[in-house]
Amino acid sequence: AGDFLDRDVARKMGVYAELMARLVGDRTKTWLLFNEPGVIPILGYGAGMFAPGYQNLDYMGRALHHVNLAHAQAFKAVRANSSVGTKISSAFNMMYFDAPSGKQEDIDSIKLANAVWRDGITMPAYGKGYPLILMPYVEKYIQPGDMEAIAIHPDFFGLNFYSRFFVKANPKAPLGHDIIEPPKDLERTQEMPYDPDTFYQVLMNTYKFYDEPEIIVTEFGFPFKDDAPSDGWVSDPTRIKFIKGYLESAHKAYQDGVNLKGMIYWSATDNWEWTQGLDKRFGLIHVEHPSLKRIPKRSLEYFGRCIKMNGIAREPEL
Repeated sequence: AGDFLDRDVARKMGVYAELMARLVGDRTKTWLLFNEPGVIPILGYGAGMFAPGYQNLDYMGRALHHVNLAHAQAFKAVRANSSVGTKISSAFNMMYFDAPSGKQEDIDSIKLANAVWRDGITMPAYGKGYPLILMPYVEKYIQPGDMEAIAIHPDFFGLNFYSRFFVKANPKAPLGHDIIEPPKDLERTQEMPYDPDTFYQVLMNTYKFYDEPEIIVTEFGFPFKDDAPSDGWVSDPTRIKFIKGYLESAHKAYQDGVNLKGMIYWSATDNWEWTQGLDKRFGLIHVEHPSLKRIPKRSLEYFGRCIKMNGIAREPEL
């Protein structure tokens, strides 16, 4: 379909979304137009980690604006070709960066990343414009009427959150910083800290800043190097503990006023995780390779109990 450096990709996204909505719009009541749309400009065009592999901040800003235009075109197409009551949004990656050193250069280095990851899609979509720090990268690509078109005001806020990432300044890096190991006092999964307190703050801050929308946590989850299956199950007590902790944080936010409608665990099965392939196992169901045999994890049974009771189940006794 082309490249996000090309403004016409937005029109093509609208054509694609219209086709999809005409096919299933009478039966699909909830839509996520993009999954983590900020990943496209940041990792594809700014940091060069994903395809097409550019390391260019001007390209990042250009792609970011065109993603926003594509998001708006898709929203318009689905709205026009779906039934009354359909709810449309995206799964926004509310990633947070932190500078544990407290040094000013490290703190400054996270401002751009926080703005692109967290605010570069959601603020324009909710009619709040681009963060000022992003304007030098996007303003030359904004045409008359763009910002009004981009301000679609999604029907709910799809929120993906896993953890904070910790950084230090590196002027030679594409985004001005390097990701570093988290503080040693934090419990962690296979690749990131367990961070229920930040999850609570993300829910509260999002709810207040975006004018009290309905929120669905469209992703949360925990990768581990799981134990080998035994007696038809995989034992994963730490994942259960972490699920329970995030549910408790979400419930606290709900009690404190957040209009939280639900939480979706990532993922049902172990998945292919971006450029990391099969190494990170997020799933509630173990997938053997190469046979692809499915084996349930104890966390599947636990999360199932939470769903059935619409609450926070007790952790199983070991």
